[in-house]
Amino acid sequence: MKRNTKRAAFLPSSTLIHSPHFVGKNRTRLRAIVERPSGQLQIEEGPLSDKSSGFIRDVLLQYRLKEIEAFTHRRNQFHDRLEAARLAKQEAAVKKSQMAQLFEAKKQALKIPDVRRSRNKALLRRIRSARSHFEVMAWTTVVLSRAEMTMRKNVAGE
Repeated sequence: MKRNTKRAAFLPSSTLIHSPHFVGKNRTRLRAIVERPSGQLQIEEGPLSDKSSGFIRDVLLQYRLKEIEAFTHRRNQFHDRLEAARLAKQEAAVKKSQMAQLFEAKKQALKIPDVRRSRNKALLRRIRSARSHFEVMAWTTVVLSRAEMTMRKNVAGE
């Protein structure tokens, strides 16, 4: 793995520049962590065009533009992977929440007295295996309508 830090060989007490990278889409600004000889760390940023800036001068003394491009590319890849992981985690949380809500809907549907008393195992299995709230409601409606039809037949037959 490449190191992201160089110390200028001709200046043993010079500042260390860590992970310099371009900022923004037009790549006209540089940002890096600067370690002073005293040990103090500081994030600095400046326009690449300002050659009189001590920060830009130190960066360009210690790194070539190709190296800065490589650091920028690596940094962007890392941030892209972080974003992908964050989105995957967020999607997993949403899916888990939806599954919990679906389970609760099935539980509530199976608590309805007419559904609980139903002897039609195929319809009850369809409620249990439903993959959406709409399916749960649809199969519950079928079970309830059949229960109502059965009740009407029993009342009419008496």
